[in-house]
Amino acid sequence: MNGRRGRWVLFLVIALGAAASLWLSEFLRRPPPADRQAEGHVPESVLEGVRLVQYDLRGTVRYRLESPRLVQFLDDRSIEAVTPRIELHSDGPRPLRVHAHHAWMSPDRNRIELRGGVSIRRMDIAEAPGFTAHARRLVILPHQQVASTAGPVTIQGRGFRIEGVGAELFLAQGRLRIHSRVRSRFQPAEAS
Repeated sequence: MNGRRGRWVLFLVIALGAAASLWLSEFLRRPPPADRQAEGHVPESVLEGVRLVQYDLRGTVRYRLESPRLVQFLDDRSIEAVTPRIELHSDGPRPLRVHAHHAWMSPDRNRIELRGGVSIRRMDIAEAPGFTAHARRLVILPHQQVASTAGPVTIQGRGFRIEGVGAELFLAQGRLRIHSRVRSRFQPAEAS
């Protein structure tokens, strides 16, 4: 009977050891809680109802950014904005209006990354029709006057719809380049 009891004790010790090692490996693999900030990456200031305007060296507006909440970080001086509305100005006659769920701006304010539900709109003018574009992520380089995305993009305007993956919009030239998987549908304009 002692032999049988010893085997059960040995089996129980092995089972408990295996369970403890599985628990420990899962515990060590678990990512830190999402609400913990990276060490040193703490907010320096939080501003409500903000409007930022960036000018070039000639005093011309490059972009305007409005956000209900803006956070600047102490370690790298970057800025994060919630539900930003951005108006990008180029040398052309009409600004580009961009909305998103979240924005990140580099410390030198020369790079803006928009994430989540990015909507881009250019209004109609006499020379050319406007359009609306949608993407998940958009990177804006205001000084180079370029906006780009590596992901899927959908562009719609009066009488056309274009879909593709990866795109660059050159603001000064008013030119759009789609990189791959381009599909388009055009409808003739109705005579009035």
